[in-house]
Amino acid sequence: MVAKKSAAKIRRNMARAAARGETYTPPEPTATNNDDEDTNANKQQDADNGESEEIITKKSAAATKLDETLANIESNIDNALNSKERRSAKRKAEAIAVEESGCENLEELLEWHKKHKAKSKKKAAKKKTTKNNNHPQEIIDNLSEEDKAKLSCAKKLKESLTKLETNSEGLNAKERRSAKRKAEAIAVEECAGMNVSSSEELLAWYETLLPSPKEKKNKKSTPYI
Repeated sequence: MVAKKSAAKIRRNMARAAARGETYTPPEPTATNNDDEDTNANKQQDADNGESEEIITKKSAAATKLDETLANIESNIDNALNSKERRSAKRKAEAIAVEESGCENLEELLEWHKKHKAKSKKKAAKKKTTKNNNHPQEIIDNLSEEDKAKLSCAKKLKESLTKLETNSEGLNAKERRSAKRKAEAIAVEECAGMNVSSSEELLAWYETLLPSPKEKKNKKSTPYI
């Protein structure tokens, strides 16, 4: 069965054939009863403004290759190319990119590339936000059994240290320090075989995994220096 070609694809093939001094004859459309297959194909294309994954990959590869080639030409290491040679190299790279992408012209490819990059950045940002907003229980559920045990040790240590800081009546400074060291030593001992070398490392891992509300606020408000 011959796949039905779009009108734009047929026009491109005719133009290319004419440039070679040949005549392009479009294939005859083949009638089929595979309505379900056509519907599924259309749904797949509608998922990205009518473009299949194969077309997106082809255009993206051509545009990226063009960006790299033009950058290399502009850098012109050791002044190997004069102005005329640079212009010629650019035109050649642009023509190749248009051919490989399947676009009608360079403007179409560049416009598509600009929109696609913006869309990709938006998707990446959304994905990152979703990941950062994961519910703590979801994070815990996805841990290995070893990390769950490690988390339990860290949580126990954190609670012990917090209790000593906020409710240390009857203990002087020396006794408080001693109690902290004891709690830290117990936590490290309980994490034997879990690649934990110190209580500081254990607590840092805990905060990375499950930041406290104060830690989250600091990360958002701390300016970049």
